[in-house]
Amino acid sequence: ALNAYGRSGGVAFWWKKACLNVIEIINSRHAISCRCKLIQREKELLFTGVYGPCAAKLITELWEDLSSVASLVQGLPWLAGGDFNYTLTGMDRANVLMDTTSIGFLLTLQNLGLNEFPTSGVDFTWRNGSGLMSKLDRFFGNVELLENFQLSSVVGLQQPFSNHTPLVWDSGENVQTGSYFKFKRSWLREEGFRKMLEAWWRAQ
Repeated sequence: ALNAYGRSGGVAFWWKKACLNVIEIINSRHAISCRCKLIQREKELLFTGVYGPCAAKLITELWEDLSSVASLVQGLPWLAGGDFNYTLTGMDRANVLMDTTSIGFLLTLQNLGLNEFPTSGVDFTWRNGSGLMSKLDRFFGNVELLENFQLSSVVGLQQPFSNHTPLVWDSGENVQTGSYFKFKRSWLREEGFRKMLEAWWRAQ
């Protein structure tokens, strides 16, 4: 995890052991990179989770962080995503007519060989109380990722609590993680069930 600075920043990485075997985790100033193996496919993957700096003058630090991660790729599928806190073009801001393409952002993506995943279900991923809307959150992948996960996609979810829209990268594959335990309330009415449950609980 990366520590937050006040109410800004902070990145945490969780995973299911049934799905991923984590090999290495690398922290930088504005990102966490994780080299891991997909257990079902026996395939290694590099994932980078991003939280870009809020101050525009520090955005070059993020480009440097991503460039330093590139040395770890070495032919691996690479997925990078998160809150970049930065727009790529004028189309990323609502009601902005001028072309505000970020040359630094664009050149970094080109140099790293990263291509953006289209996001379905949402045009803008951030909004404030004044009605301003921007696309600050996104996912990128290199050619190796696109070749290995040809059915992958990015979907925007509902926005119940945060002013950011949660994004999900879907690999397009069915991952078997085992069956889930389901508790039925009707069991409580079965004679002797409570005692059986208490005995099982103490035995664990």
